[in-house]
Amino acid sequence: MANDLEPYDDPSLKGISRYFNSKTIRGRANVAKATFAFLGGAFLFQKLCKCNCDQNKITMAGGSEAAEEAKLSGLSKIFNAQTTRGRANVAMATYASVGLLIAYFALRPKKSKNNNKLEEGQENVHL
Repeated sequence: MANDLEPYDDPSLKGISRYFNSKTIRGRANVAKATFAFLGGAFLFQKLCKCNCDQNKITMAGGSEAAEEAKLSGLSKIFNAQTTRGRANVAMATYASVGLLIAYFALRPKKSKNNNKLEEGQENVHL
């Protein structure tokens, strides 16, 4: 009955995967804590750092942004180099993709060394 329970911690896991994984109770709890901390920090940042942009509006040399946004359509309206909002969206998308790549390579399962060895009695056949 005790073997049916999931382990609290697995000392065989090394590095960051020991603290953030889906195999142990501790790993899943740490992922949840990190997610809530990130979301809470993002919420606080958004609430505390929100400025009144209408009063502090800085116009670019090319004219007003409203005229530029009216000419754009589709994805170019969201991701562009003409408006401040478009440049911010490009920067956020870049940071998000880099973060996803780091998370993927940090959390993907490692290949075990036993898979590469041939079992006894097997022959190595090359075509």
